[in-house]
Amino acid sequence: MTSVTGPSAACRILRFFVRLCLTALGVMVVAGAILRWDRLHSLHDPRWQIALTLVGLAIGGWLAGLQARGASRYPWIAAISVATIVLSQTCYLVLVWTSWKMHPLIWRVWWLSMIAACHSTHIIWLRMAAPPDRRGLARVTIACALLTSLLLAVMGLRRHLLADVAPLHIWMTALAAGMATLGSVVLWLRGIHLSAARVPPTVKIAWLLVGQALLVLAAFYAGRVTAPSPPLFEPLPSLLANLSPAELESQARSDLDRLRIVVAGLDDLITKGSALQSQLQQQRAADNRQYFTPDEEDQLRRQFMSYLSYRAALLRMVATYAGFQSVRDPALRARCMLLGYAAGTGLFDADRRLVSVYGDDQPARRKLNEADPPAGIPAGMLDRIRESVFSGQNAQALAEMGAYFETHRETWASGDVWPAEDWVWIERLIDRSAGQIRRSALDRAGARFEQILARVRQDSYTPAYAAQSVVSTWIGDTRLAQWEPLIGREQILAIQEQLRPGDILLERRNWFLSNAFLPGFWPHAALYVGRAEDLEGLGLIRREGNAYTSDDPMIREHLTRYLAMAADGQPHTVIESVSEGVIVNSLTESLHADYVAVLRPRLDDSQKAQAIAKAFAHVGKPYDFEFDFFSADKLVCTELVYRAYEGLIHFELVRVMGRDTLPALEIARNFAVQRGMPDRQLDFVLFLDRVPGEHRSALSDETAFCSSVSRPREFNE
Repeated sequence: MTSVTGPSAACRILRFFVRLCLTALGVMVVAGAILRWDRLHSLHDPRWQIALTLVGLAIGGWLAGLQARGASRYPWIAAISVATIVLSQTCYLVLVWTSWKMHPLIWRVWWLSMIAACHSTHIIWLRMAAPPDRRGLARVTIACALLTSLLLAVMGLRRHLLADVAPLHIWMTALAAGMATLGSVVLWLRGIHLSAARVPPTVKIAWLLVGQALLVLAAFYAGRVTAPSPPLFEPLPSLLANLSPAELESQARSDLDRLRIVVAGLDDLITKGSALQSQLQQQRAADNRQYFTPDEEDQLRRQFMSYLSYRAALLRMVATYAGFQSVRDPALRARCMLLGYAAGTGLFDADRRLVSVYGDDQPARRKLNEADPPAGIPAGMLDRIRESVFSGQNAQALAEMGAYFETHRETWASGDVWPAEDWVWIERLIDRSAGQIRRSALDRAGARFEQILARVRQDSYTPAYAAQSVVSTWIGDTRLAQWEPLIGREQILAIQEQLRPGDILLERRNWFLSNAFLPGFWPHAALYVGRAEDLEGLGLIRREGNAYTSDDPMIREHLTRYLAMAADGQPHTVIESVSEGVIVNSLTESLHADYVAVLRPRLDDSQKAQAIAKAFAHVGKPYDFEFDFFSADKLVCTELVYRAYEGLIHFELVRVMGRDTLPALEIARNFAVQRGMPDRQLDFVLFLDRVPGEHRSALSDETAFCSSVSRPREFNE
């Protein structure tokens, strides 16, 4: 018979240590929220070092606590585990508190010891948690966990720690880790024994209150996502009731002429839109791409903006004449009804045809749903039009007005409501539009379900993107080690005279955490636009008295910001996209880095002026933390260069993690491939490279720049 004894003194000490570390972690979280530790951009800051130390101790204490429970049963495994924990904690604290973090050997030892500590702790936990009837599953799970640890350990033994991992290695690691996780969960669930004790009344009450609160929240959310769209027809009777018969007669005549023009314009626009859509689909299929080029986006956007202008005219007409019953004179009342109904059926049919043109083309729908603040177009505009087409309220309103029209058709046709020519035109428009609407057989149930799913996806996307933005900003702004950039202010000012408006700047900063996540040696790109006199020479701005102005509305909107001095007292000469968004910046601030290369497009001044004007049009847009080149409402750094020069320079997008994008490395690679060719797109201007063995940079040559394409991706080079 086995005697049952209490936990040993060592176990009690370890458990107390675990509780202490977890308490410290909680205090750290509260203190971090108060002191805004999220604003710190260097892991060398003592506050970050304290925070990371507490996190490391809490994790180490938790692992040690798990091992303490099995120390008496598995002493050798526990001894090895404690040794690996001590080694990993030592390396971790060295990395946090000293400049040894700049030595790859410490990172390798920490990585290997951490994996060993986690794996040995996992083995102890599995052996303690596995029930006797699941020993075979426990062995398989331990084997999968061992394979996972070995595959992860291999990553720490590579020559370059941040080099890309082979896809086969990733898939094998994921498969082994998935099987180990699944086996661990099954063993854990199998080992759970539910207590037969009664649930206390207070716990029951708490469960009831929480359940009711969750039910209310679920009902509120369900009601929000299923709320119907605003009706298309909103009557405004006061607009008609306050007009005299003569004024109403004049307005009706003017609106009929306007209706003829708008309907003809919409018919022509939808015909051209259908042809353009077919052309763009064929072009994308031929090029094997899902994205639109900026020129294709401009064509789509121009047509859509024209359509929205026509649509707004019809909406105003529908809203005006929806209150026709407030008109006292029967003939004028009939005219108002006919105008409103003709505009309504024409609008509904035009929207239906527009939706059918883009209905099956998801990339086109996504593009037309992008916001365009300068044009006053909100996000999701095409989906709003689609919702109005499939809206039961709008269909009901059209049906009621149609019944009213059919009741009075013969009377109005034989009377003097409209002259014969006008009546025939209105009647044909109504019959054509209403007939096409009836024959379209809209799937309202399917569209409604799709609309609800889209709202749910958007609701889940918004907080996820916000969290991604916070994490990405922190990663992008965090420097792992205290480091003075190799390129100084004097060097930047010295090379400025070699730069020309339109030059493309490639930049790299050592020891930033983001270097681990961005492909290749070059992580950042920017556009040099020059001083005010440079823009004046390109004809983008001009002097009026003592001030500058521009004929381009997008440049004029940002001209005051551009002409003001930057925070470092230097003029704004660079446009770039950083975590804060697309900004104008000084050259000394932008190039305060470790490596810089400058490439010059082989274009004339008018073409460079066109590119710079496009770049100004993007100033103020937010940073795209998804690195999605499909959309233009948010921009990543290289996307600014891509959209400024697309149509003038061809940049081939590459597929990275399922997205078409343009890493800064590809711009450098593009130059290296075309180097020396007569039809090359870029010329080499300069390259500031690190002097071997010294903490400074110096001008290097074109050959060295081309070789930088193959340099390893590390925190430091």
